[in-house]
Amino acid sequence: MFKKTDPYSFSRFYSISKGSDTLGNVFTEYQATRYDDVQLPAGTSAGTKTPSRKFLLHCIQRINIYNPEGADLSPSSPSKGVTSYENYPVLINTGLTLSPSDTGASDGLDIQILEYSPQTINTKFQSSSSDTDSNGQSAGSSLSSTVGSSTSQTNSYGASVSLGTAGYSVSANYDHSTTATNEHSFTGTDESSQSRNQESSSSASMSLKDWGAYAMFNPRTKEMSWTFGQEYPWDAIECRTTDGLTYNNQTRITIPKAMSARLWDGIALYPPSHLSMYGVNFIMRALWLVTITDPTLDEITVSHVINYFSGSHNYPSWGGYPGLDVFMDPLPTVLQGDTPLSATVDLPLLALDPVGLQGKGAVIGFIPNKFTVSPAAVGSQTPPSAFKIAATSNNLLIKDTTAYPAAPASGDAGFGFTAGETALTAAFTEKDTSLSMTLYFKVTDTVSDYTLFMKHWTTRPAEGTSKSTGVVLTFIVNGDKANPITKYLDALEAEGGENNLTRIALRNLDFSTIDYHDYLQLGLNTVSITIQPIDLQNAANCGYAIRALSVEKD
Repeated sequence: MFKKTDPYSFSRFYSISKGSDTLGNVFTEYQATRYDDVQLPAGTSAGTKTPSRKFLLHCIQRINIYNPEGADLSPSSPSKGVTSYENYPVLINTGLTLSPSDTGASDGLDIQILEYSPQTINTKFQSSSSDTDSNGQSAGSSLSSTVGSSTSQTNSYGASVSLGTAGYSVSANYDHSTTATNEHSFTGTDESSQSRNQESSSSASMSLKDWGAYAMFNPRTKEMSWTFGQEYPWDAIECRTTDGLTYNNQTRITIPKAMSARLWDGIALYPPSHLSMYGVNFIMRALWLVTITDPTLDEITVSHVINYFSGSHNYPSWGGYPGLDVFMDPLPTVLQGDTPLSATVDLPLLALDPVGLQGKGAVIGFIPNKFTVSPAAVGSQTPPSAFKIAATSNNLLIKDTTAYPAAPASGDAGFGFTAGETALTAAFTEKDTSLSMTLYFKVTDTVSDYTLFMKHWTTRPAEGTSKSTGVVLTFIVNGDKANPITKYLDALEAEGGENNLTRIALRNLDFSTIDYHDYLQLGLNTVSITIQPIDLQNAANCGYAIRALSVEKD
């Protein structure tokens, strides 16, 4: 069983640490979908578009940070209670940045942010007070806050005093009532759906208690960043002023008296917010539209940066300073992962649809205008061009994976693939005798048979040369070099009544025959095809052509 979005996504897990201390972990998930832009270009009526490939890239990042100091849940009396709360998380800034994996191809990449969450979420406080003086005296105070929970507490007490003598009496009544109500209601709904002849949906949600979240997109660097900070009982985002005094490598922060009263009531020292006390769990989402105009560019790098601030507060006069003190790291700590916090995403590969999705066949015809990168053989003074081509139905991708000479040399000219009007042709030289290409496709079932079909032939030698030699094709499925498939081809196009069709069963689940086998795996599959002349001594007179290739689901 798997999710419908799994063929289009991959995920990574990291352990993050501050120095030698492991603080938590980060989970990231990337999902890509090819975007077919059918909008009319602005300012034109001819419908001419600049050739480009567009993809929707959806990234989810979850940060879990554990506070080991909050593991002790035992109660304590004020006289023998806690005198300080130290090194708890109060501020986290994290960013996501997209960049081309090939730094020289930055001009061929355009990135636009479409959606992101959370946006701005902050706690809210309202306070009021009143004083009345008449024949009696009364004082009232109320505080309500939206900070992540709903609690109500009322304390009341009264006293009555009566004093009397003969013929004279005095009486007094005194009542006191205090009601404190804290309320918070936060509901977050986060949904994303995208469809391209398939169903795809994902959702991620989180809740905040006493913390705020602030999002920002930098249009210059294309960085999406979020800042999460404690806002109750003291505000780590608002309170940024320090008097310069330090303790345990933290600097003292100036906070208002109202915030100090939430930490110290004259009897007991109160802890920070619940998230700071026990740990945080934040989820961020971003959806980008990535436009690639450089045909050689496929991969982009998603980089994650996590800046971490911790805070402390202590009992009055603890540490040598009079009054309640609040401390915070003067500079952020950049949290490190057990592996670098980045991932390389091959957008065309990740966005491939599975073979057979809604009956679509995976077929590629090798005609010039279908190539993402057109092939070019080695020239006398020019390097070759490795081709790339994708099926119109977006379920099959082929790349030229030939190990070409590092630099053209004598005898290399003409070696490689070239595009004809109706077929992809290949030529060899006496010193260069091996060409290869790799097929990429996805399979999402274990019960259907799959077959590879190739329409190909050998080509006639040039006039005045000896008879053409055939080619041998070696197929390696999913890197299994111990079980290669070998096919020989020596027929010319339409020679001898042959249809020039080669059929290879990649999966045959007929248990009753000796041909039962299964080369495939769930998810991405690769088939590497190596093409070599049968007669290596006569390689210069060997030619090969392929018109079409398909992977069919039976």
